[in-house]
Amino acid sequence: MNKTFVQDLGLAAASFFLCLIVIVAGSKLYARKLGIRDPSFRYESKINMWQSEPAIGFINKPHFSGFSFGCVHVQTNEWGFRGSGHTLLTKREGVVRIVSMGDSVMWGVGVNKEDSIPGLLEKDLNNDSLYEVINASVVGYSSYQELLYLQNYVLPLNPDIVLINYCKNDILPTEDAFKNARAIHIQYLNHLLGRPDLAFTPEEKAGIKRLIHIFGSAKHIWNTWDALQTREPNLFHLARKVLVEIPVAEMAELSRESGVRLIYIFIPPRSDRTEYASVADKLQKLLVQRGAEFLDLQSALVPSKNELARPMWMNVSGFGWIRPRELREILILRSMRTVHNRDIYFDSVHPTKKGNAIIAEHIYHYLTETSTVKATDMPK
Repeated sequence: MNKTFVQDLGLAAASFFLCLIVIVAGSKLYARKLGIRDPSFRYESKINMWQSEPAIGFINKPHFSGFSFGCVHVQTNEWGFRGSGHTLLTKREGVVRIVSMGDSVMWGVGVNKEDSIPGLLEKDLNNDSLYEVINASVVGYSSYQELLYLQNYVLPLNPDIVLINYCKNDILPTEDAFKNARAIHIQYLNHLLGRPDLAFTPEEKAGIKRLIHIFGSAKHIWNTWDALQTREPNLFHLARKVLVEIPVAEMAELSRESGVRLIYIFIPPRSDRTEYASVADKLQKLLVQRGAEFLDLQSALVPSKNELARPMWMNVSGFGWIRPRELREILILRSMRTVHNRDIYFDSVHPTKKGNAIIAEHIYHYLTETSTVKATDMPK
């Protein structure tokens, strides 16, 4: 064998292994610089941030600190509200207190506090005057849980304005490790059956009993729910009425009685919007009838054709073959940041940083243009 060829081959092999060493060492250093603390890139619902609350199902743990999606800081204060700042129960004089509540969309899944809808809104508002924006959202809440949370945790804060988002999956709670969420929904449905003011028909009462059975027996509540849409459409629509429309109407009435401006924010899903638009139309009429307000962002959040053609942000497991681990984490994080800066939606329902900025801007303009409208001034 030619001696020169052997030497060249040796040099090539040495260069290859040297490059590997540089890549491994560089990846480790760069990953450390990026602050990747959650290499699994989990959703917030997977990081044990809830604690049991039998009356509501679950709430955020106070003084919780963790990481999701690589390096998104998930932090709560002493009341379980997002952020580290102290929240006074007594509102400061001259401050307009806005409490945002709802589910993972309002919480700000996949983004840090300052890039969530409430975080961006507070920044915009405080360019003009003194506002306080509290992010009291809880990832995974249903509309009924939001009603309970409004009663027990939000109204005692004496807010001037309450913002709630409506998401297409608000009809059911996220399954919790404490098994509380199912129990409170069963209790709620049984309570509805005993309310004469609702005047349910015999068919509706039978349907509510069927829903109670599903909550009590279904192994996977969401799988069972998905099957209802095609197999039992009448029961599906009844569930919308009792699990969404009635709680939303009661939140509107409760806020009006408390002198609080309740503003529902309609944030549509990424695609398949027909059903969402139909439900939103019903809820908007209910809200107006009961003296609440709404901001419909369906036309403001329309993904481009290119965005709709792309898969939803990424499949983390698709990067599983990449080695070393730190290089894989860097590539996932870069992909995630590209989506946040380029697209409106992060997945099927959650807005990106860009989407949150659009939403916050519309809320800002709505609030500043209607700042003199109070809940007691709204038509009955």
